[in-house]
Amino acid sequence: PLYERRIKKDPQDIDACLGAMKCLEALGEWERACSLLETAWPRLQTHEQDVSAARAGLHQNHPHASANTQPRNRSLRETRNLMKAANVGARAAWALGRWNAMSTFVAAMEDDDGSKPFYRAVLALRPRDNTTLADLSMAERLVDDTRRAHHT
Repeated sequence: PLYERRIKKDPQDIDACLGAMKCLEALGEWERACSLLETAWPRLQTHEQDVSAARAGLHQNHPHASANTQPRNRSLRETRNLMKAANVGARAAWALGRWNAMSTFVAAMEDDDGSKPFYRAVLALRPRDNTTLADLSMAERLVDDTRRAHHT
């Protein structure tokens, strides 16, 4: 209820959204967690793009900068928040069989995130009519990558 009250008061409160998602995940409330994240995801992505543009030195008068770009560096906290959200989203979307949403969340993960190859393997093996030998081979490579990442 605390996070829900904070979100109602300020729908832009990313910390409240992340806190609520983690609680919902712990409770196995996949539908609510995924729905909340799908609602918050555009704000997280926009925030990330704005921060990345500012980091690259783009100013408001630059054609690729958004109107609210602030010249500052992305903090470690902001990166962690985006990765936490992507991981919760990937797990929730997987539990619900929302493969497109899962693909979106996995694509947003940092390449050095040890979970990314595993989730990519899950996506390669997701239920579909046209699974090929190449898909299975790619999934095997991704599982091996995950194993190596966790044993280094």
